[in-house]
Amino acid sequence: VFNLDETELDLLTIAAAGDLDANVSLAYGLLRGSGAPARPSVGLALELAGLATLSGEGMRRLGPSAALRRAGLLEVSEAQPWLARELTVPDRVLAHIAGVDALEPHVRELAIEPVPFEVPQTADVARALVAGVPLLWVQAPPGSAGLALASSGFAAANLRCLCIDAARCAPSVDLRPLMALAAREAALLGAGLVIAHADRLAETSPAP
Repeated sequence: VFNLDETELDLLTIAAAGDLDANVSLAYGLLRGSGAPARPSVGLALELAGLATLSGEGMRRLGPSAALRRAGLLEVSEAQPWLARELTVPDRVLAHIAGVDALEPHVRELAIEPVPFEVPQTADVARALVAGVPLLWVQAPPGSAGLALASSGFAAANLRCLCIDAARCAPSVDLRPLMALAAREAALLGAGLVIAHADRLAETSPAP
């Protein structure tokens, strides 16, 4: 779902392993010159993944624009020099790796359960989803069947969907980090994302 290659999967595994196994975190501490449990540093993770620390691969795989960080699967501390910075896997991603799939709390507050029912356009939505269209915009007046159409399209395509309502957030809340969490949540669940009142995302900054 996240389109990670083998090296990115290795780095994610290295970053998560210490939080899932106390023996691994102790080994990381010993490898970093400490007797205490520790998370892997950028330098240690690169070495364990077989990547040269002097090459540009480290920044490409773990830098701000790296796929793992864009998807919210991995975080890198900022206080230390680059190779000494620590890798952290968010709790929600750790839970998924461990086989637990409870909704991210912030996403759960926005989640809704639409009632899908077929309308004439349901087949069009389903065909687009099956064809891999990444973004569909359903324009529907308030009180109409826009949300039901979206969810019925997923059902007709035999796909899961996670539905959230952006209007559940106060106008002062910046929606961008919440939508990033929702997108990650949908991907972890192997589902598509349906956003009601998505026009709020056009706001470039939160209202005062």
